[in-house]
Amino acid sequence: MKKISVVFALLLMMGFAELAASATLTWDAMPAATHVTLDNNQTISATYGFGLFKGAFSHAYNFSSANPSHVVVYAIELLNENISISSISLDGIMMTFDTLNQRWQGLSTLSTIHSLQLTGNVDKIGQQYLVSAVSAVPIPAAIWLFGSAFAGLIGFSTRKKGSV
Repeated sequence: MKKISVVFALLLMMGFAELAASATLTWDAMPAATHVTLDNNQTISATYGFGLFKGAFSHAYNFSSANPSHVVVYAIELLNENISISSISLDGIMMTFDTLNQRWQGLSTLSTIHSLQLTGNVDKIGQQYLVSAVSAVPIPAAIWLFGSAFAGLIGFSTRKKGSV
């Protein structure tokens, strides 16, 4: 009976481990002058270079995740001081500016298709910005995984004390 319960506990933990996997992200559409700098499934990044352009701009990025997820953190980092962002929305929700890390960030809605809209102004030629999307492990699945491991350790220590 003990072997069956150990096998069942291992299968249960493996199931929760699968739930805790982060979503796979892929770029779907982006402005023409964008260069993809990182694409390793859980993190995708792209740099947009303005070149000789100066003035107002409006850019749209579209990307998707393999499974519906809303626990995804996105960051827009200005690589030069001569770009001013007037608004950034992620899936229709306005993003906030993190003054500590000097970047915009936000959380997406529960969906497999995500859109990012940037509007702003460029004061000087040769400017660029970086767009990053990071897929995080869903919190509820991580809690279940940690809880099941913790319960297993308690059971193991109780069994060890009983045999002594």
